[in-house]
Amino acid sequence: MSRHFDRFRRNMQRVENLNKLYGKAKESPKRPTVVEADVLRASIVFMHSSFEEYYRAVIIDRLPLSTDVEALKGICLLNSNQIRAERFTLAELKPFCEKTVSTLISDSVRHHMGTKSFSNYTEICSWSRKINIDLDTFSKANEIDAMIKRRHKIVHEADLNYNSGRGHHRATPINLTKVQEWAEAVTELVSMIDQQCDLIID
Repeated sequence: MSRHFDRFRRNMQRVENLNKLYGKAKESPKRPTVVEADVLRASIVFMHSSFEEYYRAVIIDRLPLSTDVEALKGICLLNSNQIRAERFTLAELKPFCEKTVSTLISDSVRHHMGTKSFSNYTEICSWSRKINIDLDTFSKANEIDAMIKRRHKIVHEADLNYNSGRGHHRATPINLTKVQEWAEAVTELVSMIDQQCDLIID
């Protein structure tokens, strides 16, 4: 396993710790209160960031090595206008005259991926093809999409429950079993990616 996987595994241990903390904080066998379930919401957010941190690192390592020039389309020259990924002038190259082309490509990929987020499983697959990673046999795409969608709702909508009335909490319900299922799916996806990371890029 790669050094990136080791870091991912440590981050996912923190997710597991949050899940255990939820178990200790929950005071009754009934459905959790909003405050109790907030621990699970934090777990989901951290789970997603653990995956993204791992996947960005893998792409930064592998994309500059790809012999498929199409894979590099959309990557801007380091410090250039991010709107014009396909065009730059010699003036924009001048600051990098001491760098090798390989180093400049690697640095540009690293800069581009620094703030990259993956908003659904389809996008994850798109990037996997660019770095010669095969995800065709992965069977838990729906779980990954559901986790990402829930993370988005938590981060951008405070996980608000728009169903009102008796029996509805102000936040959308969540349960430990579902969070654990998502954690298993993320770990399985990362394991599949990492097992291919030592393969030669064609």
